[in-house]
Amino acid sequence: MNKYVNYIATALIVMSMFAGAGIVSAQYEGQAEMVIGAPPMPGDMQELNFTKLEISPRYGNTRLKPGENKEMSVTIKNKEKKSVSIKPSIVIQPYGEYMMEKEWVAVTPETAEIPAGGSQKFTVKVTIPKDASLGYYNTQIAFTDEEIPSPYPQPIPNYVH
Repeated sequence: MNKYVNYIATALIVMSMFAGAGIVSAQYEGQAEMVIGAPPMPGDMQELNFTKLEISPRYGNTRLKPGENKEMSVTIKNKEKKSVSIKPSIVIQPYGEYMMEKEWVAVTPETAEIPAGGSQKFTVKVTIPKDASLGYYNTQIAFTDEEIPSPYPQPIPNYVH
């Protein structure tokens, strides 16, 4: 009798494992049905014709206190077979608790014509006013007006350079 009870208990445990597996797979199956694919990108990304620029460094980070300033050099190399006009612009990111002001960032020269295969050095100077609140600020410097296309609305353009 004891052996018989053990067989029944084992059978019930095994059956409950399979029953549970069916429920789990049904949940995953239902979730998979709710996945919505992203809309296609406008055109093939390989067909897009962006200006070929090499920017070094591509990213910069600095820690400043109110009243301090810092300069950083950025070099742009033109990889095109023709000259390229560059006009840096400050793009304030609408994210975060603290918003940087455009007046806090200066890029010199204001414009440049870089010949084919040539390069141009830009100086980025960040000056934090004495009355600025302590916090994390960020901004983007766009060297061209070329944007990466997106199938979704963007609060700010996503610049290539």
